[in-house]
Amino acid sequence: MTRLLVALILSLSAAWTGPASAASPEQRYLAARDAYIKTIGHDETDRGFERHNAALADLEAQLGAIIGPTTLKGFPPEGKIHLDTLYTDDEGFGLVDGLMYRIPLDDKGIDDKVSVVVTTRSLFEAWLKAHKTKWRGQAPLPQDLPTALKSDEFYREALSTDAAVVTYAQLPVAKPAWARTAYAVLATRTQDLVPSTPTEMDIVVIGSGRAYFATAKTEAVVGPVAACETIRQQIKDKAQEVWAAYERAGKKSEALADKATRLEGQSDTAYVQCFATNAHDASGFAAAARQAQALVDLLPEK
Repeated sequence: MTRLLVALILSLSAAWTGPASAASPEQRYLAARDAYIKTIGHDETDRGFERHNAALADLEAQLGAIIGPTTLKGFPPEGKIHLDTLYTDDEGFGLVDGLMYRIPLDDKGIDDKVSVVVTTRSLFEAWLKAHKTKWRGQAPLPQDLPTALKSDEFYREALSTDAAVVTYAQLPVAKPAWARTAYAVLATRTQDLVPSTPTEMDIVVIGSGRAYFATAKTEAVVGPVAACETIRQQIKDKAQEVWAAYERAGKKSEALADKATRLEGQSDTAYVQCFATNAHDASGFAAAARQAQALVDLLPEK
């Protein structure tokens, strides 16, 4: 880290906290993070990557001191910084601040079988507050936590900014005695099509001091729901009829193209809404709920 960068971080920290009060560790971390974001341009030279990686390493060390050690049975003992990048134009920018513990899906170590992001409640609340309005091109998030947890955008912006997140249904989980909130959903990440069955579960558990975000591949296949597939296909058939009319019009009617596209989107929305209503009776749902509860029970108070 250069002397100039260190000086900038310290000056920003002092300006943010004011002369009358000492900065908390969380405040110093946020000031350092924001200073790095402002000063590290998207430099793809070797020197640029070195500065970027050094900044992430410094932030990781700060998070380790703030959060403290975390013991998760079956996980590696050390967590890694959850932030993918400090470059504002990267897809992975803006994830929730914390340390991630992961169990890879296979020997390649690319995808995760299960991951847990650990942070403090105050850092999470600061992250959510920063998303109160449109934030660096991302959609504003509800500030009421129960409402935010029902938003697909919440999971995308907190955990997976490089793909859309579609939530299918809430999983019933009992919160630990130390927790204020425990919420779990069946979900999938997608760049295009909405599959008939969710592929993962996302879990949020928040206590007085810590906050956890767990993501796991579903061990049981949940669904599909035949009645919901029928509803989706009916809307898709209507979309095809409109596309046929668009073809007959010589592909010159933007109104018809827009209508067909809108119907295709509505077909997926209708399926997910129907799935949420019927999820409890879907095959694999009870097994998924047990898997989610086991993950919740794994999380320590501190």
